[in-house]
Amino acid sequence: GWFQVSLIPSVALENKAPYNSVLTHGFVMDGEGRPMSKSLGNVISPEEIIKQFGADILRFWVASSDYGGDVRLSPEILKGLSDNYRKLRNTFRYLLNNLGDFDPAKDAVAVKDLSEIDRWALHRLQEEIRDAREAYEEYQFHRVTGRLVNFCNADLSSFYLDVIKDRLYCDPAASRSRRAAQTVLYRLSDALFRLLAPVLAFTSDECWRFSGHSESVSLTDLPVVDVSFVNAALAEDWKILLNLRSTVLSELEKARTAGKLKAPREALARLRVKNSELETVIRNRGDQLALILGVSQMELVQDPAATGIDVEIEKAAGAKCERCWIYKKDIGTQAQWPDICGRCADAVQEWEKLCVV
Repeated sequence: GWFQVSLIPSVALENKAPYNSVLTHGFVMDGEGRPMSKSLGNVISPEEIIKQFGADILRFWVASSDYGGDVRLSPEILKGLSDNYRKLRNTFRYLLNNLGDFDPAKDAVAVKDLSEIDRWALHRLQEEIRDAREAYEEYQFHRVTGRLVNFCNADLSSFYLDVIKDRLYCDPAASRSRRAAQTVLYRLSDALFRLLAPVLAFTSDECWRFSGHSESVSLTDLPVVDVSFVNAALAEDWKILLNLRSTVLSELEKARTAGKLKAPREALARLRVKNSELETVIRNRGDQLALILGVSQMELVQDPAATGIDVEIEKAAGAKCERCWIYKKDIGTQAQWPDICGRCADAVQEWEKLCVV
């Protein structure tokens, strides 16, 4: 390679390398592991990729490839990357769509007033910022893309963003609970757009400008870890809660397959706990635990015969609120709105006050 050709005469003439550092990569192979060459007719040109998928997908493929060995490229690989890109873009769209009425200068909620799940999300974000910066500095670009795709899919789309929908869509628009969720979404979007700007240059810039910035995101710095959001003890508790959520989701699927219920929101999850430490972790989460577990209602029972945490699924009491879709016992307590729960009725009243001209 060129680095070898330039290295030899430089050492011979100057007794030093002609560069401070050099990064090398393997050959580009097709999907079957054959070197790309014109004679084999298996070359995929960058122009083809850009025309079919866009320039960001080409950049995404380069950054997602582990160049320590030979790198493969095929239509199937590009399609898989396009699917991952689409998941990222959908996450970005969710973040931006829910920040339309949020002004960080006026509406941001202080850290002490954030709910525990909000503080957990910001702790996880700091971990991703730290690891992404380290990977960039070590030229391990595939670690950046791999971790951030997983973060957006597993931690955000499949969990945090799903749980906070109730607050974002059902609580009064200017309520502290909704503004707290938006505060986290703002911080997530600000960090993610900047972290992915070196890879998804066009997409990140589009999102950055859509969120109200006039200059290009490429002119900003990578985000840095905010130690005020780092909380190792909280993270340990949430490992327990996330494992519990996985168990509950598994039991919900079994109940759905057996025809006991049609949707998770129809369920009550009864948790039988033997370990007092586990019970404390669970009990301290209070009313938020049902939402975290993806059900309408939750019961906690201390049971010496339990094998850690045993989960039972049954039909939730009450009826379905037509506004928040959670099963509650106070449906129709306000005669003006017979099909919705008390919390939603209060939110509708607040909305009507805002709409009065």
